[in-house]
Amino acid sequence: MDDDLIENSRNEKHKIDEFFDEIGYSYYHYFLMAVLILIFFADGSEVLVISLILKSLENEWHISPLLKSFIASSAFMGLMIGSFITSQIIDQHGRKKLLLIGSGSVVVFGYLSSISGTGYQLFFFRLLMGIGIGTQIPAATNLAAESIPSYNRSIYLSNMWIAFPMGELYTCVVAMYVMPNFEFEKWRVLLLYCLIPVILSFLGSIFLYESSRYYLANNKTEKARGVLEKLSKWSKTNISNLRIDDIIEEGVKNPLNKYNSTYSQLLNKRFLSLSLNSWAIWFISSLGLYTTVYMLPQVLAYFNISKSVEKRNLFKDILITNLIAMPKTIFAGIMAEIKYFGRKYTILYSILLSGLSALLLTLIIDQIYFFAGIIKLVTGMAMAVCKVYTTEAYPTKLRGLGYGTGHSFARLAGMLVPFLSEGIIYMFGILAPFYLVFATSAIGVYNSYCLPFETLGRKLDKVDKDDLIELKEGKDFNFK
Repeated sequence: MDDDLIENSRNEKHKIDEFFDEIGYSYYHYFLMAVLILIFFADGSEVLVISLILKSLENEWHISPLLKSFIASSAFMGLMIGSFITSQIIDQHGRKKLLLIGSGSVVVFGYLSSISGTGYQLFFFRLLMGIGIGTQIPAATNLAAESIPSYNRSIYLSNMWIAFPMGELYTCVVAMYVMPNFEFEKWRVLLLYCLIPVILSFLGSIFLYESSRYYLANNKTEKARGVLEKLSKWSKTNISNLRIDDIIEEGVKNPLNKYNSTYSQLLNKRFLSLSLNSWAIWFISSLGLYTTVYMLPQVLAYFNISKSVEKRNLFKDILITNLIAMPKTIFAGIMAEIKYFGRKYTILYSILLSGLSALLLTLIIDQIYFFAGIIKLVTGMAMAVCKVYTTEAYPTKLRGLGYGTGHSFARLAGMLVPFLSEGIIYMFGILAPFYLVFATSAIGVYNSYCLPFETLGRKLDKVDKDDLIELKEGKDFNFK
């Protein structure tokens, strides 16, 4: 590694970050956010819809408990597979290309799900649809993170996820009118309604630009120039060609471009603590969120039938729960920008509150919908900030892989929730899954504390001291 190049990388002023900070948030960035909101809206809708149609599937097809669990987990299985396998491809072939492939897959297999003739067909189509979602979400998030200014990055990225509970609310409201009594065949109509935001997000994705950082990291200078010039025009700053030349020269020479996008790279000495602790946070916060999503309809139905508590309207209680959780991304984005909290301690306190809320839920049954809403609120905050942290912590050549792998751990938790919940219910009772949320939150608090550094105010592709040492010596790394 050239000594002058390493010495230059010590400068905290990265020209491409200065470029994005100068152009600010233009109309293009608002359009980008609108497309991403549609993507995450669809994700929230698809997560909840399966929980709501399980009863109808049981009535219509008389499916076994095992097949019921597989159908409930199908999208999560696909999301895990898609996030893990395609995250490396995102780093190698670009964010936008994989975003379009993933979005198109969701449209096709989402429609095929609605015309399924058996439980096995539904499982298969939902699995493939999940792979599409698992492809588009890492691609979309990394595209956004690499295309916006450094200031208020947490607020921008976190607020994209406000669409997730909005998608759940949308599905819940539609379900109240389409299939209020879990009628046969009406679940197909509900699945088609859930397909509307998917189609809109696919159409919007066509007009997005590829990440200029991705182009620079892969030495595609002319394409990077084209994107930077278009962004400059959108903002009406009209950055000079000379400055763009300087940005391109610095971006191509960044020593972090020497990293290869390989899974083994994530477990090398430089990234080991970051990877292991962030993966645990992805998994634990997701476990708390999806346990609540999966269990709430069942718990409310159980107590309505048993009359252990005052009989309530199931859909309305779920609606209230989602309304409580709605501000999670707003709170996450604001807290993560406060110096006292930053990214690390926002995650830590959020996971701590989720564990306490899970315990209180089991003790105060009459307020189950309220504490379920709090769990969804704070676990959603932890997940939102962890996503921001991950995109800021890994360099561009590893950002898609780091984010996608973490995302696959989150979806692994979602996939396991139906199996874990049903098994724990069988052994310990209907509220037992929330004790699991309480227990795992203690581990998540520890992992949050052990994250290797704070990323608030951090420039993307910042070269740290460890990078300088390892890249100069070339130890334990695979270089091109």
